[in-house]
Amino acid sequence: MEDILEHFQLPQEWAPELKEEVVLRRAEPGEGVIREGDPGGSLFMIMTGTLQAVKVVERFDPYTGLFWEVIGELGPGDWFGEGSLLTGAPRRATVVAATACELVEVPKAAFEHVLRTAPHLLEGLVELKESRSGHLSELPRMANRRDLAREEIKRWFGF
Repeated sequence: MEDILEHFQLPQEWAPELKEEVVLRRAEPGEGVIREGDPGGSLFMIMTGTLQAVKVVERFDPYTGLFWEVIGELGPGDWFGEGSLLTGAPRRATVVAATACELVEVPKAAFEHVLRTAPHLLEGLVELKESRSGHLSELPRMANRRDLAREEIKRWFGF
């Protein structure tokens, strides 16, 4: 577990809170890790491999049907699943393994404990969520969006 925490670049003092909760997962090419619309109760970090964030789109030309539209590529060191974990909202995209992958999954309960012991992490999470969240872009100026995102996260975690 300590090796995973080092790869995560998390302080070793968090090991007691995380060691029983963090899960190492593997995904094979084409395997879905999260699905759009599902509830999100965990956050993921990629240790090895590549994944794609995709959305289903309906096309009529040149063929009619549903297709994957790649909206992002994810690789080692990248985090995903934060939007749902931080707010309780349904997953906004499907994430599928493009290559064989090793992932670290951090469930909400473990993450909540870490946030309570290190509340300064909240600001970084607000920035990550905001950088990937289109629904905040219509709101006025950056400070207001950050304040709204921060309050949404605090409500979900009961802070």
